[in-house]
Amino acid sequence: MSTELPFTPRETEVAILLAEGLSTQEIDHRLGIKSSARLLRNAKHKAGVTTPRSLVYVSLARQWIPRPPVREAPAQLSELEELLWAGLRIDVPDAQLPRALSQLARTSKGRVSSILENLKERHQLNYCGLITRAFAVGLLSGREGTHLSRSAGSVSAAASTSVAEPRQVTGAQNGPSRSSRWNLTERQQFVLDVLPSSRSIEKAAEQLGIRSKSVRRHLQTISRSVGVTSLRALTHQALANGLLDPPELRPGPEATAEVAAVWRSVVLDVPDAELPAEIAAVSGLPGERVRSVLQQMRAGGEADWQLVVRGWASGVITAQDVITRPGRRSGRRPSSMRSTSSSAPAGPAPLALIPPGMTWRDPFPPSPGPHPLHGTVSGGDFAFLIVQPEVCRAFLHRVGAEQWGPVLARPETGTALLIAHADSIPTRWRTPRGRRAAAHTRIHLPGEHTPGRDGSHWAVPPAAPLWTTPRLHWLLDETHPSAPEGHHA
Repeated sequence: MSTELPFTPRETEVAILLAEGLSTQEIDHRLGIKSSARLLRNAKHKAGVTTPRSLVYVSLARQWIPRPPVREAPAQLSELEELLWAGLRIDVPDAQLPRALSQLARTSKGRVSSILENLKERHQLNYCGLITRAFAVGLLSGREGTHLSRSAGSVSAAASTSVAEPRQVTGAQNGPSRSSRWNLTERQQFVLDVLPSSRSIEKAAEQLGIRSKSVRRHLQTISRSVGVTSLRALTHQALANGLLDPPELRPGPEATAEVAAVWRSVVLDVPDAELPAEIAAVSGLPGERVRSVLQQMRAGGEADWQLVVRGWASGVITAQDVITRPGRRSGRRPSSMRSTSSSAPAGPAPLALIPPGMTWRDPFPPSPGPHPLHGTVSGGDFAFLIVQPEVCRAFLHRVGAEQWGPVLARPETGTALLIAHADSIPTRWRTPRGRRAAAHTRIHLPGEHTPGRDGSHWAVPPAAPLWTTPRLHWLLDETHPSAPEGHHA
């Protein structure tokens, strides 16, 4: 067996600590660096694997890092436990591991997950640490390989005679085949598989060992191909169409009629800021009650798409639940963004920029008075941020009404203007969330009480304090591209 070391010294250090069961954060702290995630990506590429578990296995099998001394195997391990423990080396994402091992052992995925959790709890180690311990107790020898044998179903079938060779990066990749239902690539299926177990895009990226920007891009591509705009609806559709394994049914305390109605409606394919209003329209519950139930459901820190998965596990949500409110055509703006007055004059419908249930802190419109921003020119004393309505709603929801600055709705262009101090925004600011209006652009502002000829109107009055850099921090962050369903509270 060749033991020629492909890693740099720093990559070797990181691999050794990974094999000891340390997380990337703990490795960074131990070595005084901030690049362990990047070093691990490089090491996985050189080893021809995609997961930290398989990297530890290949590094130990090829003796790129020191093997632990062999000692007697732990007592009271069943054949199934030995099989699953040794199967941790298989190079599939953690989210797919129970499914792969359940096929290998011909048992239920729920039982596999339970045994793996018991192993971690019993030995107080993560999966990478358990791989190292498996070498120490003789469950792994380094001759098994990192991929499933086609004749799975027994301990002997789990041990391939092939040596753990690095894969050729130019050849066909191993792993699940392209999904025939949604025509997903291998990487897209991997990303979809980790979503139910991830509380954020960043956590999903960490599981996959890729950048969060890449995860967002894959999810956006999948969402477009499926015809949905939210990760909640995407998760529900994936479960309903068999692209994700339905979670094991775990009925808990019976949900009240109100909670069940709200829970089933979480799958509606609307922007997050409009979800409470849409649920109220579907369920007939008061908006305040809907928001209260959602707040209780989110108290555990789960992402909304995880609420969908939990709804499936509890039996509240099923494949019969639809993602579109009856009477609303797909692609139309939600009712909260449409004018409901039949007597309104023809022209652009007002834009609903304020998040449902929130209002400006003072009475509005205010009493007549001098217009503080009349005839404003961009680049002088003021600057204008041009953002989409859904971004504006998510942003206003995030900062809270007590910190709002002036916001102008422009239905003709379908955009919102946030008016800020000129020195609050970089001159050439442009991100997926919005851009700054060009310098010396004259902005025609309406009166405080009447809309302009183009339908423009104030969502937050011009009397509000101008936006400043601290309050605009979320919008100005260029390192956080927009996700398929925008901001997740």
